[in-house]
Amino acid sequence: MTGIFNFKEADEKIAIGGQPMLNQFEELDVRGYQAVLQIRVQEADYVLQDEAYRVSQHNMEHAVMDMSFANPMLEDVRRFFTLMDDFEGKKVFTHCAAGFCTSGMMAMYKMKRGGLSFDDARARYGLDTWQPTDKWVELIEIVKQTNL
Repeated sequence: MTGIFNFKEADEKIAIGGQPMLNQFEELDVRGYQAVLQIRVQEADYVLQDEAYRVSQHNMEHAVMDMSFANPMLEDVRRFFTLMDDFEGKKVFTHCAAGFCTSGMMAMYKMKRGGLSFDDARARYGLDTWQPTDKWVELIEIVKQTNL
């Protein structure tokens, strides 16, 4: 996919990445994506406030959740899992500002829903460039022990 920062097609149904530009929603539509899950990161300066409208112009579903990159919480993971479960069976692009929150969330989702080890899920559904902070490592350990 041209131009979306940290874009990665993890499999035939899931891609992750950073914030798309306005013209890139059309490309997602053309490539068969049916839904966009936007993680609005509190610390990010660059998010599209009207993204839901932009996505709807291309007949894709849209969901949004807010979270802190510096302080991810178990409730954020639960919200992400619920939204991903709602999109089950659809081709989904999920993103945040740079793709890092999305990378961690998707790896945890595939660990719990896909039966993968976290390392395997991160290798397939994460970004190679992201190294989890201590807060993220702590959250990942909690998720490993939690029935989600």
